[in-house]
Formats: sequence, structure tokens, C-alpha cells
Amino acid sequence: MKNKKYIWISVAILGVGGYFIYKNLLQKPTRSKQENIDLIVDAGMSKNVNNLLSAYDERFLNQWANAVEKNDVTFTYKFKRYNTKGGTSVK
Repeated sequence: MKNKKYIWISVAILGVGGYFIYKNLLQKPTRSKQENIDLIVDAGMSKNVNNLLSAYDERFLNQWANAVEKNDVTFTYKFKRYNTKGGTSVK
């Protein structure tokens, strides 16, 4: 009886962890990289001098653009927090 309890708790933890990994790390962006850049620049969150944003990771830009759409002050990418204005890390 005690073993079944531990098995169900383990399955629940693995299920929640698997969902978190799928949702935050494996899910593909819904917009193209250029659409994300345009959204960020048009909102005034970055100037994109010399097309610098095109060098950023596509998933990073997607998280940043999502934060811009939601008017969030910060966003999270790979367990680090970033400012929506400028995309700099929060210390």
C-alpha cells in the first residue's frame, strides 16, 4: 500500500515536469523570427541597430515578443529573467 502511494506521487511529479519541459523548452514558436523582431521593435522595446536582433535565438525572441504582447515588465527564458524593455537580464 505504501509503495503504491510513492509510485503515484512519482508519476505525478514526472507528469508535471514533462509538461513543463514541453511547454517551455520544446514547443516551437508560433511566429517567425522576423515577425518577433518587428513586434519588439514596433513596440519600442529595442532599436535593432545594425539588425542585431537577428543574431538572437528564435525562442528567446518569441518569449520576448510574448511579453511585449502581454505588456509584461519581465519575461523568463531558460530559467533566467529578462527585462522586456531592452532584453537585458535581471540581476
